[in-house]
Amino acid sequence: MPHSDVIISLRDVQKHYEKGDMRIPVLRGIDLDIKRGEFVAIMGQSGSGKSTLMNIIGCLDKFDGGRYAFDGRDVSNLDGNAQARLRSLKIGFIFQSFNLIPQMNALRNVELPMIYSGRPRESRHRMAKAMLGMVGLEDRIDHIPAQLSGGQQQRVAIARALVNNPSLIVADEPTGSLDSQTGELIMKQLTKVHKAGTTVLLVTHEPHIAEYAQRTVYISDGKMVKGAA
Repeated sequence: MPHSDVIISLRDVQKHYEKGDMRIPVLRGIDLDIKRGEFVAIMGQSGSGKSTLMNIIGCLDKFDGGRYAFDGRDVSNLDGNAQARLRSLKIGFIFQSFNLIPQMNALRNVELPMIYSGRPRESRHRMAKAMLGMVGLEDRIDHIPAQLSGGQQQRVAIARALVNNPSLIVADEPTGSLDSQTGELIMKQLTKVHKAGTTVLLVTHEPHIAEYAQRTVYISDGKMVKGAA
């Protein structure tokens, strides 16, 4: 079993995709440990396997071989419902394209994870408001995404990711759709989240963004090439 201070433990994790009669390897035996409270960046070129790895760590995708333990629990054989429950209670996601619901205002978007986890309506409302205040959007709670700037939408996404107090934040190219100044503000926000004690996993192809992390691991052609230990 992984040591108790390790929240993510991958051993010989493999993933293939089928294309016609061909079996294309995407991850070729990944070994990786991430400690609780760490801020780790995963870097790699397009097609290196970093997004597939992120999806597996975030329980958004299954893998074909190896072992994956999250917070000491073997998740290798969890069914879809068990994975969904783990995601909703333990993992917060931040995506490059924000992934907000266009018809819902900021408050409702932040409330969504709490609906899935069964929190009562009044408590959801109060917590979502507090989270939007924490990211400086208390005066934008009634705005739908189209009425918000890219940076504001990403801050709504950060509030949504944090609202269930997850053990892990997974951020996939969180500054990719933003100008450099706004991207810097978003990374400062993620740094603040990390300093408050949350484990942060950042996927990026930008070296200056990876510099915000404590440690950078590199993936190439589906293999870890540097920084996994």
